[in-house]
Amino acid sequence: MPLKLNKINLLILGKPNSGKSTLFNFLCKNELSPTGDEYGLTKKNYSSEFEFDNYIFVINDTPGLRRKSKISDKDEEARNKKTLSILRKVDVVLLLIDSIENLTRQDFRLLDNAIHKKKIIFTVFTKFDLVDDKKNYRKNTLNYLNNNFSNHNEINVEFISVHSRLNINKLLKLIIEKTNLLPIRIPKKDIKKFTNKLLKENRFPKQKGVSIKSKYVVQTDLAFPSFKIFLNTNKKVSQNYVNFFTKEFRDYFNLIGVPLNLTFMRSKNPFQIK
Repeated sequence: MPLKLNKINLLILGKPNSGKSTLFNFLCKNELSPTGDEYGLTKKNYSSEFEFDNYIFVINDTPGLRRKSKISDKDEEARNKKTLSILRKVDVVLLLIDSIENLTRQDFRLLDNAIHKKKIIFTVFTKFDLVDDKKNYRKNTLNYLNNNFSNHNEINVEFISVHSRLNINKLLKLIIEKTNLLPIRIPKKDIKKFTNKLLKENRFPKQKGVSIKSKYVVQTDLAFPSFKIFLNTNKKVSQNYVNFFTKEFRDYFNLIGVPLNLTFMRSKNPFQIK
């Protein structure tokens, strides 16, 4: 009996002429979506499948997304709404950005939209073969995201070139790797080790001079890693504390670049953990 292949649903997003259709056609090994120098050639959504490394990828190519203020055509507005409705149904979003252009506010809006919908996100810089100093470009881009995008730990970043066949297989392998983290179940003993580590290091941010600490953490049943954190306070925790705990949790359990849901539970009868 043949092995049943796992399936991953992908959506390609990006501004017009960011290389979406070129990547789509290359992966599908077929000229399904129109490509060329003309601005905004893709006028509808295209969908196809391809196999890689014992996985079936269902891939959706979409028209380029522009800011609402730039849209005057009702057909384009309808296409944008269709694209965003597909986003809710997929597992992984590839946001394509032309390497010879800068990141824009529209790119950050698209990232925030995908993060809000709890998707695995890859920010993919295309046409990387046109970059002269690739090492510095990669370093500067990652530094820029780390310094200017507060949710940078929730996204993955890759640099590709379809023309040069650069990093395409690497991208697909990373997509599989991150997708396989979604159903992860973390043993209670490992969660306990993590909370003990935080208590021992005692680096918790303080609120009004009081150190807010996690009493214990439990995993809940959702389609992606989700946890409840029970705290030693009945006060609402600050965003500073949420950011601190989330970063520590992601780093410890190697959950960078996957959707994560942490719910902070306030205690009715708080006590100070020593």
